[in-house]
Amino acid sequence: MMLTEGVLRIDLRGAGRSTGRWMMLRMLLVVLLVVIGVTSVSAGSSEEEAQSAYAKGDYARALTLTRPFAEQGHAWAQNGLGWMYQQGQGVPKDDQKAVTWYRKAAEQGYAHAQVNLGWMHKNGVGVAQDFMEAVLWYRKAATQGHVLGQVNLGLMYLQGTDVTPEAKGEAVKLFGQACEGGYSDGCLHLGIMYETGDGVPQDDKEVVRYYRQACEGGHMAGCSGLADMYADGRGVKKDLFEATDLYRKACDGGLALGCYNIGMAHFRGVGTRPDEGEALKYFGKGCDLRDASNCQAYGKLRKGKLTVFPSSK
Repeated sequence: MMLTEGVLRIDLRGAGRSTGRWMMLRMLLVVLLVVIGVTSVSAGSSEEEAQSAYAKGDYARALTLTRPFAEQGHAWAQNGLGWMYQQGQGVPKDDQKAVTWYRKAAEQGYAHAQVNLGWMHKNGVGVAQDFMEAVLWYRKAATQGHVLGQVNLGLMYLQGTDVTPEAKGEAVKLFGQACEGGYSDGCLHLGIMYETGDGVPQDDKEVVRYYRQACEGGHMAGCSGLADMYADGRGVKKDLFEATDLYRKACDGGLALGCYNIGMAHFRGVGTRPDEGEALKYFGKGCDLRDASNCQAYGKLRKGKLTVFPSSK
């Protein structure tokens, strides 16, 4: 159980642009992620039972199994108990107690807890916001090879409005380590850095490489970014059919941006057959994900008023 931060690629869909280029910008989105059954120590039967109970939503039993081990000083249990206080699962929500238990585990060198404690300090949850403390704990986890620590530390290097080239270089290094460790967020961030030319020379072939790795690792924003590269013919031969397949994959994986782009592809007949019914279906899926642009396109298409790029207003 741990807290992490991730990046979603958000498309400014070229409203009013005659070229119809699907532009992309980066924005950071803090997300909470529960990781079940992933530990850096050998899991004993009690830990496995606690994880199993948690996964089933039986928080009362998970708490009963976890608390005694936490009080005995087992880091996995301390981290788990901190998470339950953070989420209010089996106990009343209490961010300060969450910080206390995360700290106990983090001070024992438990990397998951170090990531969680860093997240709490960065976001000022249960403790005063302190970026230096966040960096300290992220770095401890990253040094142990923890991919979430590496990505979150990399993001910290990119904080602020006046980021130095040296800081960008450190971020690239950390994202690369996480990507090599099999963490798709690291691959996605590295692709973004190569696309923007931040910390590395701009290189479309490297963008394609890392977006592809992110996509193959299950990161739908990587699939959407790779689709853009195929749609524009950047770093790869232009292939609108491949682009639409990737947008569809991103949509089916829960990325609203993918739903918008595959919906628009069906509406325009680009890379796929023109089919307003299919367009309506995908805009509807995106709207179900609470994306305003998809909802707007869905409503306009139903009224027969959809243009190539619906107004963002």
